[in-house]
Amino acid sequence: MKSKFILKTVTVVAFSLFMGFFSCKKKEKDPPATINYGTPTAVGTPTGVSNSATIDASGGTIFSADGRLEIIIPANALSTSTTITIQPVTNTTPGGAGVGYSLTPDGQQFAQAVTLRFHYDSTDVLGTSFLAFGIAYQKADKIWYSFNNAVLDSVAGTESITTTHFSVYGLYEKMRIVPASGSVSTGGTFSVRVVTLETLTDNDGNDELMPLGVMVDYPSPSQVNWTVNGNLQGNQNDGTLFYSTGTIFNIYTAPQSASNMSVNPAAVTAMVSGVTNAGASQISLSSLVRVKRPYYVDVHFKGTNIQGYACTFNFADYGSFIFNYNDDNTIHAFDFTNTSGTFDSLKIQTGYPCTITPTSNGNLLNITTIDGIVQNGNIYLIINSLGDKPSFSHDCSGTILPFPGDPYGGSYHMPSFPIDNNPHTLLYNLNPGELITVTVTPL
Repeated sequence: MKSKFILKTVTVVAFSLFMGFFSCKKKEKDPPATINYGTPTAVGTPTGVSNSATIDASGGTIFSADGRLEIIIPANALSTSTTITIQPVTNTTPGGAGVGYSLTPDGQQFAQAVTLRFHYDSTDVLGTSFLAFGIAYQKADKIWYSFNNAVLDSVAGTESITTTHFSVYGLYEKMRIVPASGSVSTGGTFSVRVVTLETLTDNDGNDELMPLGVMVDYPSPSQVNWTVNGNLQGNQNDGTLFYSTGTIFNIYTAPQSASNMSVNPAAVTAMVSGVTNAGASQISLSSLVRVKRPYYVDVHFKGTNIQGYACTFNFADYGSFIFNYNDDNTIHAFDFTNTSGTFDSLKIQTGYPCTITPTSNGNLLNITTIDGIVQNGNIYLIINSLGDKPSFSHDCSGTILPFPGDPYGGSYHMPSFPIDNNPHTLLYNLNPGELITVTVTPL
């Protein structure tokens, strides 16, 4: 006996350019004898605030509390006043985008088709495309069924379907690039791939609904071209791509320096051709990959008229390091360099009977570790220093006298600076006459 439902090879489900009338009753009158297709999922749980309105035979419109779902009920769809409720729920649609919506009264039948209009924005298309959106509803068998009569309005940012009954509905992605975003250090690698949603078809030619399967690797690598910031296979400035034949993934190699990148984060884009969606023959899916630039940091200490044992002096010190920031927004510092301090303008206090001679230049600025965090696009540094104080001798007794006062060093919280392509100079006053100058240079 000819099977009613078969699994077909996945490309991308075409969007219809017109909105057709659909009644779920028609499909439910003639179910298959055995449900052995589609992927059942859990029923979504309530999340967020619900919204209700009473609508009568004259019709009306109701929005979800978040404004993302609009229900348009025409005149004569209802015979009596009915309380319509939109409750956001976790979206368990395969490839689900955003929250789902439980519409009640559950199973409510309408004499006229109502319109469900989903509103999306730029945040919804990260890693996917509005051309890859679909709308599905979950039946009692817990399988999600996609509508073929969805109408896309990319100018208004909406996708709509018509139905004659209530259930749980959700917006889903038919295709995406994974991961949708990430970061990599200069010279590092980052792997991306294209996945698509299995869909099954009704073999009787009545394809108003299609059961949904699971996300799988896109099966046609030959239909995909890859770019980095708009350049096929990338280039030396923005990074390059390596395509592995027979698999639908790519490896992005970041440039050795991010200074000459045209855009950062880099847009690693898979252009999938050979599809027809809302009049388009190609879908572009981009992963935004931030190339984390190392920063070279010079730290200069300059002290004027520092009080030593029976003398005053000017003193300079220098250190440097390189740092990068991790995916968890913490700081990783390396390549520390610390130099000995230098004396200048040593002056003996008036009336002191002995001659003062420096015996050790010390290292007042002795950088040991760097702490910090990346927050709101800015970098906050904490320089930890364990100072080595200079010392002196005098001809009265020949003994070495240490630099007076408390042990030098500590943690210095530097002013923040933005993550950008520009050098920054930061100033920090330890005490009057003691200044630390930090120069940050992106590599």
